[in-house]
Amino acid sequence: MPEPRPQRVAYLPPKAAKARKLILRTQLGRGWIVASALFGVVILAAGALYLAMAGRPGPPWVRVAPLSTLAAGAGLVACATVFISLPLAAALGAGAVLEAVIAGTASNGRRELVARLALQPAAYALPEVAAYGTRVSEPPQRARLAAWLAEVVADSRMPHSLYLRDRVALVAQELETLARELASPRSIAPASAVACRRLLTHMTESPLYNPRVPQDDLHLTLRRIRAGIA
Repeated sequence: MPEPRPQRVAYLPPKAAKARKLILRTQLGRGWIVASALFGVVILAAGALYLAMAGRPGPPWVRVAPLSTLAAGAGLVACATVFISLPLAAALGAGAVLEAVIAGTASNGRRELVARLALQPAAYALPEVAAYGTRVSEPPQRARLAAWLAEVVADSRMPHSLYLRDRVALVAQELETLARELASPRSIAPASAVACRRLLTHMTESPLYNPRVPQDDLHLTLRRIRAGIA
């Protein structure tokens, strides 16, 4: 019967051996992952809050890239570090998700701000507002708005319609006239096209959908839209 091979033995100084035992007995648990992710969330939230309150930083800071690009980059780095360190990958992944949420919120907020400014003719001095108003008042968009206005009149007579039947009935003729004007080659001010679009798309603030919005707002909005059609 062959003799068993002798086990390999390593000798360490007492202090090193004690430290080795501490390292082996103290494993990194979930607490490290949660803590690192939490620190990332706090730092990102503080940075977003600072930028929201202070606006764009001045010199020597310069614009590098949109926040959505940074979120994508953090996500790629998180995937790459999975094979190196799971806690680090989890922290980077949590940061990437938060950056994506912040970027989406900021982008939606900016679009809404531009759309609201596009209701004011004086705001068309801003290139972004002017581009938005021009896009909404282009013939294809006008044709969609005209078809939607005709649909409002037709659907309001149906049961369980989204539109307020009584209000639509009061201005049905005016809505049909506006639909014909939008579909015609007549020129329209961009602010009027934007006002028509918001009347149809923003249910919470539109008097066509929300009974809490005063009925007089519907008449005022239609007058404002038609005043911009030459």
